[in-house]
Amino acid sequence: METNCNPSRGRTEYGHFVDGRGVNRFSECDAIASFGIPYQNIGVLAAQYQVMTGEPVNLEDKNSTFQKYLTDLIRAEIIQEIGRLRAHRRSNVELTFYFCADYDLNFLLDELPGVKLESVDAFQLCPEAGKASEQTGHALSTH
Repeated sequence: METNCNPSRGRTEYGHFVDGRGVNRFSECDAIASFGIPYQNIGVLAAQYQVMTGEPVNLEDKNSTFQKYLTDLIRAEIIQEIGRLRAHRRSNVELTFYFCADYDLNFLLDELPGVKLESVDAFQLCPEAGKASEQTGHALSTH
């Protein structure tokens, strides 16, 4: 995750789950960019879930209560990362959270009233990120 807060370097970096807990160093930033889905070690999460619930974990079952647990954890982490901007303390400031990953963020519409979501396909930013057919079409249209 990067922010644009440090004028001397142009940004401040930290990793998911590593050094963002209990700190306010991002509270004055006007933007944060998060790269990748904040997804913890699946084996550790499965073990924790099994100990907490007593239920066996089936990683193949996409409709299991464990899968719902994982989804809820990921969503909570995303909300936590957005919260590092401390928007509740700066309601008169426009703040931006860039989420760079393939994950549906529509749940934020319910969780964060007033949030504006804009989805941009990676191909629009970087044609090399597109599928082969998109890259071919782009190459043909630019020549």
